[in-house]
Amino acid sequence: MKFPLINRVAAALQSCVPFLRRNRFFLSLGGVLVLGISIGAAVSSDEQVASMVNAAAAPYLFSGVTDLRSVFTAAFMSLLIYHAALAFLGGSLLGVLSPALLFLRGLGVGAALAVSSHSFGTGGLLVSLLVLLPYFLLSSVALILAAKSAMQFSCALCSCFFNPVNPRQLRTALRVFLLFSLITAAVAAALSFLHALSVVYLIPKLHA
Repeated sequence: MKFPLINRVAAALQSCVPFLRRNRFFLSLGGVLVLGISIGAAVSSDEQVASMVNAAAAPYLFSGVTDLRSVFTAAFMSLLIYHAALAFLGGSLLGVLSPALLFLRGLGVGAALAVSSHSFGTGGLLVSLLVLLPYFLLSSVALILAAKSAMQFSCALCSCFFNPVNPRQLRTALRVFLLFSLITAAVAAALSFLHALSVVYLIPKLHA
């Protein structure tokens, strides 16, 4: 007996296998971030943790902030810390610790989304969906790419202790790593600016 629908689904799943194999490193790092988000959302149900997140988020999201520069600075600096830390880890032998930074970022993202959704009613849910979620999603992709690059270059440095490496190739890899780090930081700045625009112009309308 033939089942056309099942066969089509099976064929579609099989076509995804090469993509998953090519991007398993990226997807693994994304899994670490998602794990952090899940734990952060679960922990945010604790009153003490929720109060801490509310204290940090309320002035930023729910007080009618209209200063574009202040919102941009706060958003960008929160990302720049991670990008700078990943660049440091990647330029050393500690690149293996990069997933830990993704996990920490995930904890903050999960807690912020959960608190804004549950503690502020319908307005908080709209803010999470329209303002926070796009920003967190896109900035997380940039962070995952930065972490992947950091781990790859750190592994290249480690290999120098066990295998002879052409100095020219190592310098080229270093330039590529630094350039990629700057690009991901620039992407973070652009996303932070767009996020600041959404905070300044969308949140007052959502709470109107």
